[in-house]
Amino acid sequence: MERLTQSGRRRAGYTLIELIIVMAIISVLIAVAVPIYTRSIQRSKETVLHQNLFNLRTVIDEYTFDKKAAPQLWISAAFLQHQCAGRKNRLTARLPIF
Repeated sequence: MERLTQSGRRRAGYTLIELIIVMAIISVLIAVAVPIYTRSIQRSKETVLHQNLFNLRTVIDEYTFDKKAAPQLWISAAFLQHQCAGRKNRLTARLPIF
């Protein structure tokens, strides 16, 4: 924008109010976009976790079918309970404890 100064010369630039308004609009847009982005990232991580649990279940079922016996447990129940104790969310709440 061009403005006239007191001496009659033209001056290019924006006023401080215009810059503050633009910064306020940008900050409102960021405040709206960040929670949406973090929720979508969390959902994608949960989807990957569900898919990995499904694949693990499929492998265990195939092993059980082929060997006619359940696989040996390499991780003790106490270790699983210790690992899942601090994480209380809807995914770890469904994990089986052996």
